[in-house]
Amino acid sequence: MAHAEFSLALDTSGDEDEDAAPQEVTFTDSKDAALRRLKLALETTKREKQELKEKRRKRHELFQEQKMEAPLTQFLPVSLQGGYTVKTVGELSLAASQQQAAADFIQDRLYGQESRRTTTKELLSLKSKKGDRKAPSVEFVKKGWAPKHKEKAERLKQRWLHKQQQQASR
Repeated sequence: MAHAEFSLALDTSGDEDEDAAPQEVTFTDSKDAALRRLKLALETTKREKQELKEKRRKRHELFQEQKMEAPLTQFLPVSLQGGYTVKTVGELSLAASQQQAAADFIQDRLYGQESRRTTTKELLSLKSKKGDRKAPSVEFVKKGWAPKHKEKAERLKQRWLHKQQQQASR
């Protein structure tokens, strides 16, 4: 920005010799000159601000045009290794991404490395032991089971039932 310098100077121009007294300048003349310089400085500052504003506006318009002309997919690689696909953010809606995240969460919890998988037999056995209605384990009801184990299981079952009846009668 141009800064106006305000100073009062005496006019020494002319063919007079140096020993002569300087020409007198009246107060109103110097006041008018100072006001003209001040007005010129203000106009210059205002004009520079307008030019800068116009330059920024043109640059913004240029960027907007470039954005509309060149979509993002132009700059993405055509082929990717490993079977990856590229999708821009605009292609996925918020609901679809949330739905996918939920499906991934369920898949990880059910079939992930940290999930503890069990057989149906073990699950039913646990349910019969820990449930409201107590029952013998599925292993003991199995038909191919050896007679010795069946007798032992039956005796344990009878003892347990007898103990339960005694506790209930107290």
